[in-house]
Amino acid sequence: MKFRNIIWWVLALGVGYIVYFSVSTKKRMETVGIIIHPSGQSFAGSARCATCHADIYKSHLATAHFRTSAIADRATIKGSFNPDSNAFVFNTHDRMVMEARDSGLFQVGYTDQRLRGAQSFDIVIGSGTKGQTYLHWFDNNLVQLPISYYTPNDSWSSSPGYPTDRFVINRPVPAPCLNCHSTYFKTTYKMNALPEFDRSQVIYGIDCERCHGPGMQHVLNQEKGTARKDIKDIINASQLSRRQQLDACAQCHSGINTSLKPPFTFFPGDSLAMDVASFQRYDTTATAEVHGNQYGMLAASQCFIKSEMTCSTCHNPHEKERGNIASFSARCMNCHQQGHEKVCALSGKPGQAVNGQCPDCHMPVRPSRKIAFKVANGEQKAELARTHFISIYPEQSRKIVASIKQLATH
Repeated sequence: MKFRNIIWWVLALGVGYIVYFSVSTKKRMETVGIIIHPSGQSFAGSARCATCHADIYKSHLATAHFRTSAIADRATIKGSFNPDSNAFVFNTHDRMVMEARDSGLFQVGYTDQRLRGAQSFDIVIGSGTKGQTYLHWFDNNLVQLPISYYTPNDSWSSSPGYPTDRFVINRPVPAPCLNCHSTYFKTTYKMNALPEFDRSQVIYGIDCERCHGPGMQHVLNQEKGTARKDIKDIINASQLSRRQQLDACAQCHSGINTSLKPPFTFFPGDSLAMDVASFQRYDTTATAEVHGNQYGMLAASQCFIKSEMTCSTCHNPHEKERGNIASFSARCMNCHQQGHEKVCALSGKPGQAVNGQCPDCHMPVRPSRKIAFKVANGEQKAELARTHFISIYPEQSRKIVASIKQLATH
């Protein structure tokens, strides 16, 4: 009898310990989270947002922002591994072959038939809208692989900044590059050394928490019913000032700046003027670089100067809108209606079709001077991007009108 009682006591204590340990662990996970922002707030992971914001979450998954980085695999790499289209030739002797092996996907260098070395595809950078480049883990550092993918040609190309006629490998990737192609990489800095990244502390893509702030506390408050209106546990961009909204976008869309703070420390609502040493607030058409400095060009535009517009006046960050010219044109017409001081002088002349082509006339596509790809046939291809300097481009307008008239005659 005593023995049976002892067994029951042992079982009871064991169950109690398990329950306590489980609850304690749960509380610790709820308090700490998986990944912690430098501000001390914990990330929840954007998938947790889907519980309450299912439609927004689903549509955001299709955006270039969300797809701007990912773990490399056959689903995320756009380039081909087929034998007839998986090589990039540097010269008559050297080539790089993209190979799918049992151990993974690799860029493999050959001189004539001699193997020079192989590096695995580990991270994809770029949504594939214009192209992709690829990173390789080298211990706790990251290097850019020498071969990228160029979407307009559907072909492999030399990576931007790499020599196009010979092998070069192990180009280090600085943290600021990752800062604009991911939500978070835990980064460690050492004197006279490359930054080190903790591969277990990574959030790929520009997801919900990059723009709304780490959301663990918000999620827990919603789940427990402890949310309070007087305590802000998540950032609502619509409640930020115009300057704060613009700075949130400009941290990655204002060109190359010298940061005063480590990457990934900017928080939605912060002032970018306090974060960088040479914040490019304005630019001119003569010097504007179309890749990455959308804010600089926009801020020099009369539309911006004479209104309270922000990036979200024209862009819905939760939706994939690329190529929907009619939708963007409709947003232009929200302001440029009859009675506005600036109304399209061509409207109605070649037909109403011109009303749906505002960006093509006033924000034409331009070649980048900084981002170029060499494709397999040796041709150099500049990245094409739409200028955000909103203006009158007479030659572009004539082309648009001519194309509309030509369509009308057929």
